[in-house]
Amino acid sequence: MYHNIVFDLGGVVINYAPKDYLVDRFYSERTEKALHEDVFGSEEWELLDKGEITWRQAREVFLQRAEERDLAFEMQTLLDEWTEMMSTRTATVNLMRLLKKKGFNIYYLSNMSKEVFDLIRQRDFFSLFEGGVVSCEVGVVKPDIEIYRQFLQKYSLVPHETIFTDDVRQNTAAAFEAGITGIQFKNVKSFCKMLVTYGIDI
Repeated sequence: MYHNIVFDLGGVVINYAPKDYLVDRFYSERTEKALHEDVFGSEEWELLDKGEITWRQAREVFLQRAEERDLAFEMQTLLDEWTEMMSTRTATVNLMRLLKKKGFNIYYLSNMSKEVFDLIRQRDFFSLFEGGVVSCEVGVVKPDIEIYRQFLQKYSLVPHETIFTDDVRQNTAAAFEAGITGIQFKNVKSFCKMLVTYGIDI
């Protein structure tokens, strides 16, 4: 029997689609590709998620790269506005409220930098969580199995009583390695159908 439902944040509870955001914002394939590579796909982005560098340090690197590509204005715009794409997914939050009413413990497990996490934790839905682990606090990012083990240990959770959902397949596969049931998140409707197959009536 399941008692715990664990949600990834970006791409599940909040919107996070940098490639789509860049397409909508810049209308230039060259610019979109360069900015994605230099920011969201960079080594610094992972270091931010691990909590090994600050946003200020990363920002300096991003701006320097942009100068070399003659994209300083575009990079400045991106760095000032990119968090606007991280809107709350109301349907997911509504499902979290429903699961909470049914008696499930709701947690988060996410790769995220401290600065972004500080913004997200101020949103109203955050009070629904019993707790959770974010990568910048433990220095480990999904799909490293260690972050799942640390999460389970922190809250003394039984793996086979726990479901984890994430929009990235590798992350749900890693959850299975830790003994947790992983469900790839595509949308709320498909996730609910999967919950039903695991005996959770929605």
